[in-house]
Amino acid sequence: MAHGYSITKLPKTFGKMYYNENMEHINRTTLRIAKALLKEAGFNGISKVRLAKMIYFTHKELCRKRLLVSTDIRYIRMPLGPVPQGYGELVYDPAIQVREEKTRSTLAYNSRVFYLKEGAVVDADDFGLAVKEVFAKLNTFLTSALVEKSHKDFSWKNHRNGETFCVSNKDLEAAFSRLKKPKVSDSQKLQSLLLEGMLEDVVEESTNLEYPHHGESTVKI
Repeated sequence: MAHGYSITKLPKTFGKMYYNENMEHINRTTLRIAKALLKEAGFNGISKVRLAKMIYFTHKELCRKRLLVSTDIRYIRMPLGPVPQGYGELVYDPAIQVREEKTRSTLAYNSRVFYLKEGAVVDADDFGLAVKEVFAKLNTFLTSALVEKSHKDFSWKNHRNGETFCVSNKDLEAAFSRLKKPKVSDSQKLQSLLLEGMLEDVVEESTNLEYPHHGESTVKI
């Protein structure tokens, strides 16, 4: 439990608490990567949380290959790792379709699955081939593993939720090593990572409730 609500039944405002209107402008690079990844996924598609992390790690890999630069995409520091700025606008692209997949183990904020509309045109050049290679690697990891790895990156650790950043050189230096398989389900692990990502905010809010003048100067002028 956090903020008085269940993690599996977060309010509709979840996510929006870290956004502002200026962030809702997706760029072409994000769309290009997303479509190339969805092409590889086929009709199975990719869930909302997983796709955001796959875009992030694909962007990093393409920066290493000098096919992109780090400033091509800005990210928002979110509890479950970096999210491309304007990510919510993916649903408005005519080549991308969304379906809801809700099961007892599906987290409410991860029930949307993105997939590519049949006949959609996607890059088949060096860019597309590079994304295909990265997808094959990332697809061997659980979603929770991708989130956990993103939590270890320099930029995520050195920003607060809602702050934006570009991939740094230190982020690019981070090797993608295989993580230990969690002893709990992927969904349960995601829940614990969500709490981890929100911990600073929860502690600050609790502190402000208990000590409303915490951090304020006690010197009266």
